[in-house]
Amino acid sequence: MVTTRSVEELRKVSEHLYYELWMLLSVTRALSYGMFGPGSITNALVESFTIHFRVLYDFFWQQTKSHKDDVLLCDFIPTASEFPSPPSFLKTLYTRVNKQAAHLTFTRLDYPDDEKGWPFLSVWQAMHSVVTVFYSKVDKHLLCPKWHEEREAIGIDAPNTAEGRPTSRCS
Repeated sequence: MVTTRSVEELRKVSEHLYYELWMLLSVTRALSYGMFGPGSITNALVESFTIHFRVLYDFFWQQTKSHKDDVLLCDFIPTASEFPSPPSFLKTLYTRVNKQAAHLTFTRLDYPDDEKGWPFLSVWQAMHSVVTVFYSKVDKHLLCPKWHEEREAIGIDAPNTAEGRPTSRCS
């Protein structure tokens, strides 16, 4: 479903999309480096990772809006149906995020302790690929200046890796 939003609305909301990407990459880096070791800070970073992943998954791959104010890919690219499907491991991870992080469920009991790790780098690599496709297809006038001036901070025009440090974000 293509919504009719103004260029200005899309440009403004693209700041939030940029932020979601920047945070997913930043948290992926922190978790991959094991910056804080086991404990509450790492748990908070994992929860941040799952939230930003879920927001981005919904943006790129949800076909219909759950709420009329949801922002989806089709708001930016009318031919979003031609966009690549998510890798199967991301579909599985999305369900896991909903069951283990976003909602308190009895399904949490089904995950043994040795399966509670999260594939941070694999997720970022998959997201990096889809962000690159998005950036190549979207009308650049619909994006906030950070998308152009500091795109390397979210991995655009950079190798598909979570190494290094982001430099800034839209505020």
